[in-house]
Amino acid sequence: MSVNEKDNLMYTQMFKRMCAKSLIVLQRQLSDFLVGGIFGGEIVEEVKEILMTAPLTNLTAERLFGDFDFDIFKRRRASFSRSSLNMFKHNKTGRWITKKIPTAAARLLEEARLHGMKMQRKSREAEKDIRLKIRA
Repeated sequence: MSVNEKDNLMYTQMFKRMCAKSLIVLQRQLSDFLVGGIFGGEIVEEVKEILMTAPLTNLTAERLFGDFDFDIFKRRRASFSRSSLNMFKHNKTGRWITKKIPTAAARLLEEARLHGMKMQRKSREAEKDIRLKIRA
């Protein structure tokens, strides 16, 4: 047997062993989703319809998290206003408000202005509580 054949045999055996061990780990980690597991049965039609509308990836959530993270890093002192701006940008509040009847939109914006300071205080207090709990 040549050196090349010995290497090929060794690699083949190693690959088979790695695959067998990977299968054991995957079966353990995915046991709930395999046949006999909690979620391993047939999917109900209602759930199938819901799943058809779900995005295939979590890229949107990853982008949002990255955007929030960057804004907090860039502007540490403006957390409430940056969070509000991010939410306004990502949940399409601007588009939603323009579809409202002008009087209803004006009323909603006025209410937001009236209660903005109170919400800002609540937000700061909540942040302080969180920081205190983290330090404790």
